This record gives sequence, C-alpha cells and structure tokens, in this order.
Amino acid sequence: GGPCGVLAAVQACILRRLLFASNAKYNLNNISEPSNADLVDALVNALVDIIMICAKTDSGQYGRPIVALERERTDEDKAEYVPRQTASYAADGLTEELELHTLRGKEEVENFIRMNLDKFVRPDGPGVVCACVSAVLTRGIENCKQDVDIMAETPTLIGGHNYANQELVNLLLSGRARSNIFDGTKDMDGLTLRGIGGKPLCGFLTLFEHFGYVAAGSLYKKPDVNIWVVCSESHYTVLF
Repeated sequence: GGPCGVLAAVQACILRRLLFASNAKYNLNNISEPSNADLVDALVNALVDIIMICAKTDSGQYGRPIVALERERTDEDKAEYVPRQTASYAADGLTEELELHTLRGKEEVENFIRMNLDKFVRPDGPGVVCACVSAVLTRGIENCKQDVDIMAETPTLIGGHNYANQELVNLLLSGRARSNIFDGTKDMDGLTLRGIGGKPLCGFLTLFEHFGYVAAGSLYKKPDVNIWVVCSESHYTVLF
C-alpha cells in the first residue's frame, strides 16, 4: 500500500505528457499503443515536471532542483563502508547511500534524469524513494515543515502502515506539502489552514469527500488537464 501514492502521481504526470503536452502525439483513440520511446520521454518529463514544480518559489522564480540517486559502490566499497548511526538515527541501508545532485534549470534536470533513468526504473531499485527524496530536497526540508498544518501533532509525509500521506501527494502534484485539498487558506478560530495555492500538475479526488471528511477545491476538481489522482480509502489510482 505504501508506494501507490507516489506511483499514481507519476502515472498521472505520464498521462499528462502523453495526452496534453504541446507535443503530445496521442489521444483517447490511440493511447493504447504508445511507442517505447514515447513512454520513456513521458516518464522522464513526468519526473522533471514534479521536481520543477517543487523548485518553483512563491515569487514564481525557480530554486535549484536536486535529484537524489543511489550511489554506485563496488562490492569492496560496500564491505568497507560502515554507515554512521546516532541516538536519533538508525541506518536504513538506503538513505545513507544516496548521492545528491544539484542542477541548474529544467533542461539540465531532463538531461540528467534521462541519462540516469535506469536507476529510477530498476525493478529492485529505490526509484520511488529517490523520486520522493528529490521532491522533498528540491522543495527544501524547512519549507516542507512550514507547508504542513501543525495540529495536535506534526504531520509526516509517510503515515501508518507506510502509506503516503496527503502531504506527500500534494507535494508531488502541487509542489507544496500542504495538509489540505481545498483552495487557498481557511481560518478556523484563529488557526490558519492551508490548502492548494496554485495550479497543480493534475487533479485530485477522494472517496473521503463522499463521507464528508474533506472537500477538494476547484483547483483539484477542475485541473487544466482531465487527469485525477484518486484516493479510495487506502489506495491511490488514476482517472483520466
């Protein structure tokens, strides 16, 4: 159940590139037969779109995008390497193996991801984790902390049973780790709650709105492209 929030967001952005980009070659009549080259292009640019929306600042400018990849080590290196552990950090075998690449602009990000796409798509590799870490570090850890609404406890990007929380899905789709899915901000007895502040890459719908727990705003319900990530209880899928 854990990776589906990330996978659905990436899949939605792949469809956005295949169907609605300025150079899109496909429509609903022939989407079932995209070429492998077009699928690779769509995946590369989907990751680029996610990283760049996280790099976009409130002023409309772009900060430095960061791409995280698993560091390549020889068997000898792995045998000699002992990860540093502290009282507050237990090595997980991956985080301490990541290598961060700070890039300059969208074109450089696209070229870099294209050259290293095999590391993202390797079946037994950490591609999902690398995509998440790239988004978080591009947005900035402190900015992510400021994005969330702190209620009884501070929200996290990963929740119980390793599910992707709303904050993580919002980060991937809108570039901000906001805790809510309504438009803009709301005041609740002096407490400011923040939702989606700008146009997301794709839309978002949730079964929990049917139950009256949340309400998606128009930015998520009526996106520029007819693609929605859908949350149905404990699973994320894509509707287009």
